Amino acid sequence: MEKLALFLFAFTFCFIGRLTLYLISKMPRRKKKKKETKNGIAIEIKYLSNKFDLPLKRIDTKAIASIISMLDALIIAGTLYLVVNITDSITLELCLGLIIVIALIYLTYEILGRILIWKGMKK
Repeated sequence: MEKLALFLFAFTFCFIGRLTLYLISKMPRRKKKKKETKNGIAIEIKYLSNKFDLPLKRIDTKAIASIISMLDALIIAGTLYLVVNITDSITLELCLGLIIVIALIYLTYEILGRILIWKGMKK
């Protein structure tokens, strides 16, 4: 029960934090000297657009951003849950956690991109 509570807490915390960061980045700001990203589109959405040849105009950025936030929170919480239950060595936890996070990010973004193609968003 304690492990389930840890997973739910980590998922909720990561999801709310990730969604908040996305919403803050979309808020209008004063002009800076730096060149801003095109239309304020998140890097993850640009990655999906470039990798799977999806048109940015047809992608609902708010819906995709909330899906990406949920996927990122699930990845982080799931990795935390797995790593804490597998080993007690800190160095092994860090190495294993990094490998699992990278693998899950690649896997989930690949699945999300293929789902978007399947829904007919291909150019």
